[in-house]
Amino acid sequence: MAVRRPRLWRFEYRHDDTFDFGPYGFLDDCEPGFICNHSDHTGHYAFDTQPGVVLWNLNALAHAFSSLLDTETLKDCLGQYQPLLIDCFAERMRRKLGLALGGDDDQQLCADLL
Repeated sequence: MAVRRPRLWRFEYRHDDTFDFGPYGFLDDCEPGFICNHSDHTGHYAFDTQPGVVLWNLNALAHAFSSLLDTETLKDCLGQYQPLLIDCFAERMRRKLGLALGGDDDQQLCADLL
């Protein structure tokens, strides 16, 4: 079963509708742990927790497919999420920083800049 590459924090609309990005549409100051939802006392909706939340949601979706697909197939698909996420995030950050080639210290560089 093939897993498509994730699109990080990107929304596309094919209509003339608008989409409310909330406080994350434009970030003047980067506060990855900022919680905009006042009912969120654990930080579930903080910007920096979203990759983990996506994995949790994918696990819930996999559970829904558990009667249709074997467990190993589902585990294989879920196991592809983290490496794809890391690669996609690194690629996007390199483009934002104008880096043509990837390096071993890219992840640390991005963490330091954020």
